[in-house]
Amino acid sequence: MPSEDTFSVLIRGLRAGDASAVRELVNQYEPYLRRTLRRRLARSPLQAVADSVDLCNSVLGAFLIRFVAGEYDVATQEDLTKLLLGIAKKKFAKLCRREAAQRRDRSQSVSLGSDPNIADERLEEPSVVLERNELLSQIQQRMAESELELYQLRREGYTWEEIAQRLDEPAARLAKRLSRALHEICHSLKLESSDDEL
Repeated sequence: MPSEDTFSVLIRGLRAGDASAVRELVNQYEPYLRRTLRRRLARSPLQAVADSVDLCNSVLGAFLIRFVAGEYDVATQEDLTKLLLGIAKKKFAKLCRREAAQRRDRSQSVSLGSDPNIADERLEEPSVVLERNELLSQIQQRMAESELELYQLRREGYTWEEIAQRLDEPAARLAKRLSRALHEICHSLKLESSDDEL
């Protein structure tokens, strides 16, 4: 894990959407996430249909989109690790629910990549997504004016409390507004499914 100074540089780079910071995040946290997800998959009936690489990319991609857009606040390495694990647990639980709902015959399971319902929701590798700088511009283009204002203020480094004072609205309401907007946009871009609120 990086030192606190290095971590601060990493966080600033991620907030700015810097491609080298994204690569550094993937290099440092992907192995840990994949080990965690592999352990969960090994103890579940999902190992025949899910892959730790796909799940890990989905976790990192979901984090990056929302972090760069200002939804998440991360002050320490411990904060980041807990947040990534929380996203991973939610995505794993969602996949378990979907598999249980389909009541698939385990002898007829298909891979995560070959299931059309899952393949449509798969996310490209996070470093590829943000390196192209297309995603952030697409997110901004799909936002309403009030949501875009929140997005821009968060990208500029304002806290929710500062934004709340500036706009004379409760911080929790503003944070929820941005979160819902991001969820809808990510769903429309096929980066998250409709029930994948994080």
